[in-house]
Amino acid sequence: MLNTGCYLVLLGENEKMARNAQIVATEVMALLGGETNIEQLTHCATRLRVVTKDDSKVDAEKLGETEGVHGYFFKNGQHQVILGTGFVGKVFAVLTGNGDVETSAAPKKSKRGVLFNG
Repeated sequence: MLNTGCYLVLLGENEKMARNAQIVATEVMALLGGETNIEQLTHCATRLRVVTKDDSKVDAEKLGETEGVHGYFFKNGQHQVILGTGFVGKVFAVLTGNGDVETSAAPKKSKRGVLFNG
């Protein structure tokens, strides 16, 4: 659904939420175009907020259909992946190397959020 520049995908009522942050993080990262496509990664209470280098590499439809993702939309140059309270922090920790996953390089920090080396 397109609404004032906002692409919104909501999941069906039979969707199960995957509680494995590592699996969800891996799938979400791939659907956002991979680590090298991430310019900025932050989160709020329920959503990952992502600015990408190339928006055409993002698979919006599959992001909204991913198990463990409650929805997805794009607004004002920012991809927002709805994960839910508490779970978003776990996925963010995995993505930034502060969780249970080893990373090859620590992410760079900026005033606006966490940036991936890329």
